[in-house]
Amino acid sequence: GGELPPCERCGEVLEKSLSHIANSWLLVIRLKGFIFFASAQSLTSYVREQIAAEQDVPEYRRLKFVIFDCQMLDAMDASASKALKKLIVEAAELNIRVLWSHVTPEMGEEMKSRTIVESLSDCFVDLERAVQHVHGIVLKYREALQKRWLAVHPAFQLHG
Repeated sequence: GGELPPCERCGEVLEKSLSHIANSWLLVIRLKGFIFFASAQSLTSYVREQIAAEQDVPEYRRLKFVIFDCQMLDAMDASASKALKKLIVEAAELNIRVLWSHVTPEMGEEMKSRTIVESLSDCFVDLERAVQHVHGIVLKYREALQKRWLAVHPAFQLHG
């Protein structure tokens, strides 16, 4: 997650803060080729294993976003769509949001018709924009956390 550079120029401290949080909050999976039932089972098993591995991790450090990058994706069959939809529902129950990158308008509409996505707001034209979206949420989280610390004492004011 955090190894992907932020899209906007920012100070070194802010960049390290973004990376620190994104390393635990974000999982990027690059999809390739044609996804059918067996490959979808392997993919969903991998994601479930990543989620299960975090059961003893404090909530604030757990996975919050999975981005499926579709740049190299050719297509997926109906059974793969069903398996991914099931994973997305399970992830949502754990407060994990699944996002999609390199999604064309046509692909987005197809995903919507297969109920893989409820809204096209989960689809992005490229990976950079999807990561930038997550970084925006990380920044809001960081700001809220800073406000909580400031309520303790003004000495916790951050500059930058």
